Amino acid sequence: MAPRDALNCDLLLVDDDPLVVTLLETVIAKRAGLTVQAFATLDEAVPPLRSAASSQRGTLPKAIIVDWNLRKRTAREFISWVRMSSTMGHLPIYAISASDDDRLVKQAIEA
Repeated sequence: MAPRDALNCDLLLVDDDPLVVTLLETVIAKRAGLTVQAFATLDEAVPPLRSAASSQRGTLPKAIIVDWNLRKRTAREFISWVRMSSTMGHLPIYAISASDDDRLVKQAIEA
């Protein structure tokens, strides 16, 4: 596994539910043949992503999956930060949630 301070993966996954992480890692890695680097919080994920974006260490992922309902920092704030970046703005971002709240779905689409 890559060091936690360097990104070297096809897919960056941020979710605080270990079961979801295990499920997605298994399905994506085994079925799609992609490498996954998972983090439980945005506080853990942002520094290596920032470093990869500035070409200081690691490489940018091909896509990002983020849990919309993270506890500390919001996925909306994170997605906006990625979108404003000249080096990361092109990355596909998939927001996932167990919630069926239509307001949250609208917010995720708008982000």
